[in-house]
Amino acid sequence: MINTFRTLFSIVFVIFFASLQPISAQDVNVSDIKIDGEGNIVVGNNIRIGITTQTVQNLLADRDAKILELEDIIANRRFILAGRWSNNEGLDGFGGSLVVDREVQKSFYFSLSSAFGAHTCSIAGTATMVNTSNATFSGEEGCRISFHIDQTRETISVAKESLLCSHYCGMQGRFDGTYNRDDDTLAAQILLPINVSGFSQLVGDDYGAFQKRMRRIHQENIEDLDGLQATISTGSAAGFADSPAIIMQREDGAIWAAYVEWSGKQVKYWSNVSGWKDNVPDTI
Repeated sequence: MINTFRTLFSIVFVIFFASLQPISAQDVNVSDIKIDGEGNIVVGNNIRIGITTQTVQNLLADRDAKILELEDIIANRRFILAGRWSNNEGLDGFGGSLVVDREVQKSFYFSLSSAFGAHTCSIAGTATMVNTSNATFSGEEGCRISFHIDQTRETISVAKESLLCSHYCGMQGRFDGTYNRDDDTLAAQILLPINVSGFSQLVGDDYGAFQKRMRRIHQENIEDLDGLQATISTGSAAGFADSPAIIMQREDGAIWAAYVEWSGKQVKYWSNVSGWKDNVPDTI
């Protein structure tokens, strides 16, 4: 990435020089470029290109600063495991969904569900990281599941390491396969990692309704009228400003959420907090 950035900058730099005077970059040799007594860059027969050596130094310094910034971003980049992952092989009616949240340094909580025709599987628990690319889960009845995380391709390969995982599945149910990250703005940009699975379970089939309404996100200047110390996000779909959604959440897993139906006549509301399940916060 850094080399690409350097190359692109060099190309732009040459085009920038060439655009200042009606001369072609192909007509200029290094020996033709000189600096006069005032620090101006001169090309060929005393053609000033309108730029000084100080300007060039400033441009190069700015370029180097950008490169250092990119290098720092890449060096400190952290792969985000939390989110929704799907296996849509479609072979013999197979499909699966993996939700990862509560990601901590050496483990993560997950819920895995799949369907193989009419045969289903449902598993939830905590997987332990063996290294940055592999994790294992040990469940009931001696079931052991491995997770291989490919950070480059952004996939998670799931495989059972024993035949004792049928406890979680129907007769011919299975969950092995490669799971790809969903294009889920809700999970990627709005929900705190600890709340991805909890929110999905809380709203159930209405998860998609929140996805549609959270295409345009607003998080600035939203007052917490109830003093819940919650992170608040609102959103609306293009052309449907009268059918917005709101999600209030905290790092301890507390969630309050609501959206207005397309008709504008009904508000649907959820909370997993005792005392708030039937009481709507003033903020909402």
